[in-house]
Amino acid sequence: MKKTTSILVGLLLSIGIVTSAESHVIKGAGATFPEPLFKEMFKEYTRVKGQEISYEAHGSGSGLAELKKKTVQFASIDLPPDTDPLLSYIPITIEAVSIIYNLPGNPELKLTPEILADIFSGKITHWNAKEIQKLNPEITLINLPIQVFNRASDSGTSSLFSDYLSNATNKKALSLVGTQVESNEEICEKVSVTVGGIGYASLHQAIKQNITYASLRNKKGHYVIPTVDTILLAATTEAAKKSPYKLTNTTAEYGYPICGLSWLVLNKKQDRKMLELLKWMTQEGQLLSEENAYPPLPENIIRLAKTRINAITKLR
Repeated sequence: MKKTTSILVGLLLSIGIVTSAESHVIKGAGATFPEPLFKEMFKEYTRVKGQEISYEAHGSGSGLAELKKKTVQFASIDLPPDTDPLLSYIPITIEAVSIIYNLPGNPELKLTPEILADIFSGKITHWNAKEIQKLNPEITLINLPIQVFNRASDSGTSSLFSDYLSNATNKKALSLVGTQVESNEEICEKVSVTVGGIGYASLHQAIKQNITYASLRNKKGHYVIPTVDTILLAATTEAAKKSPYKLTNTTAEYGYPICGLSWLVLNKKQDRKMLELLKWMTQEGQLLSEENAYPPLPENIIRLAKTRINAITKLR
């Protein structure tokens, strides 16, 4: 009987009716920021390696909660890594938080961290406020109410935005006003249909949905828009090479000031399939970055990723 069963299972496996343990799905959850890049990476990885991967994007906090419950094999976060000795944090991509807005005529605005702090805390309530108009004298701003959209406090995008405002303005406790939404995609959708709307979202989503985004004053006093080049400048300063955990408010002359790393978080003991995926994402997978409006990881970050991957214990 056992022999007959074994033959039957082997036959079913050969024609694809039964899935073997070797073809198990790798499950992940977390940040919405890297989701578009992950979608392309995982599609290509499945094509070349035959390994299926599922990823649910509900925010960094949600991903960590799922990892803690052991319902996923990895979480993705845009938050600064913790120091949990049982977990490994692998840098996967670099993000930029763009300041998106919807104004008649789509004027190209310059904004400062002080003005942003006052807008998102409710102190500046109209677009023709003297602070904004003085900074943009070539544009005639109308008396239009500002409608603020933001993300949950445990969102990695919110963490980067708040960290930038705190560091650039020396205001350590900012309480954000406005309508809260769940994802980068949704905040772009809300701003795009709301005249007078403003929010913050990933550069990828802003480009994808064709929403105008602002030039921000950086630490050196230059007004910079997020691009692959200006994001990479923030990630390759001497300070970033020594400690890449915080890239906001960069000292790079023309670096964009709201940048940070997205990390994969996972247990320090992993099977071969997960280790192979990590190595591919930090090497071959980086070739998919720029065409999707994400900067490829610079060499200093790739070295960090390799060191951390090599420190993970491979399960037999």
